[in-house]
Amino acid sequence: MTNKDQLLYETVAKEIESQIQLGALRVGEKIASVREQSKLFNVSINTVLQAYVLLESRGVIESRPQSGFYVSKIVTTEEVRPESDVQTRPAPILIPDLVSDLFEAAANDKYVLLGAACLSPELHPNEAIARITRSILRTHSDVNARYEFTPGHLPLRQQIAKRLLRTGHKVSAAEVTITNGALDSLHLALRAILKPGETILIESPNYFGILQSIASLGYKVIEVPANARTGVDPDDVKKILSRYKIGAAILMPNFNNPLGSVIPDANKRELVKIFSKFGVPVIEDDIYGDLAFSGVRPKLLRAFDEEGIVISCSSFSKTISPGSRTGWALPGKFEKEFRRLQLSSTVGANRLQQYVIAEFMATGAFERYLRKIRPVLQEQLHRVSQSVLKHFPEETRFTQPQGGFMLWLELPKKFDSLELYKAAAAKKISIAPGVIFSANGNYRNYLRLNCGRLWRPEIDAAIKTLGTLAKQQL
Repeated sequence: MTNKDQLLYETVAKEIESQIQLGALRVGEKIASVREQSKLFNVSINTVLQAYVLLESRGVIESRPQSGFYVSKIVTTEEVRPESDVQTRPAPILIPDLVSDLFEAAANDKYVLLGAACLSPELHPNEAIARITRSILRTHSDVNARYEFTPGHLPLRQQIAKRLLRTGHKVSAAEVTITNGALDSLHLALRAILKPGETILIESPNYFGILQSIASLGYKVIEVPANARTGVDPDDVKKILSRYKIGAAILMPNFNNPLGSVIPDANKRELVKIFSKFGVPVIEDDIYGDLAFSGVRPKLLRAFDEEGIVISCSSFSKTISPGSRTGWALPGKFEKEFRRLQLSSTVGANRLQQYVIAEFMATGAFERYLRKIRPVLQEQLHRVSQSVLKHFPEETRFTQPQGGFMLWLELPKKFDSLELYKAAAAKKISIAPGVIFSANGNYRNYLRLNCGRLWRPEIDAAIKTLGTLAKQQL
């Protein structure tokens, strides 16, 4: 099947699902025949059949022998609500010491891995990367015999700049710095911008890796509650900047981890305007930006920055290869200090991996891989969501992200995700309790599930076990 065929049947499936959600097609109603849909959408019968198979696998429609296809009973849920008691004043970071346990579980094959944010190994383009690696080692036998100093391998920086240019970002290869992953970029950015003891504005909830980086450097934070769909509100940010002395901000505007939220372009523009007015630099983590289910990459904050105050950070860890530890940054007006710090700490990033990823991108393989992986991740999020609805307490709410592979759950107030974390670990199930996503230990009745693992019966069984354990608390 060609990529064009896949896009066609996904478009048909999306349109039919939209009609159901809008009420044009109701539960139990028979939908048009394959032949009728073929004429309606002006596509082949096979394309419609593929769309129906996809919708049936998602539980949206069901086939009835000798009768046709009908709208299934689709179970939905309300979105999670922003945490109302987030502490909006500067404070040190006090997250529980659970992160190392979470990563230890991720390396243990005996666990069902619903905790750490990682894909199943087979979802990465392993064969293509291995093939390119062998080719480079044949043609550049001394590639590992030399350092690749900052700012990094020029062909890779050119490929990154080209991709960003195609999505409306004015970026040159000279502005790109290759790093050892998004967290390395963020760590260097913090050091380039801030002095010890300063305060950082962050959205809440927030990825625990970012919180750990901030804590390791001795900074304080102030948390801004984020909406599950639209992220932080510019008015909330403006109020905090008016009241407190803020040294920098860290935001994850596209498919925030753990919320999956995307800040609308109008709000991105307004946020950059506000930060510019107050002279506050912004570090954006865009590690999930390429995983939009629609295939349309959301814009970076950098797209609205005219003064160089935004440092954009990303990585190939969630797409091409987590083991490569290869990321990139656009340090803006902090470029000189950013690169000086990199040279005095890590010198640069892995040379061989930079050659490999540059070649993978230059051949068009990266774009083909993204087109293939996005619907897989969307399907897995759907399956985990439906399993949660089936097995968890009725009061459970969860996000409905349009990209990435994280699901953020909210349970009743008296629920304790730390207790569930311990009980689940005893049954060899790894989850991420909500408290590690807050600087002040908020979100005790929340948890994050990783949907990056290929769907198998043991995942459904693990979610059923989690649901049973959760019900025992209530």
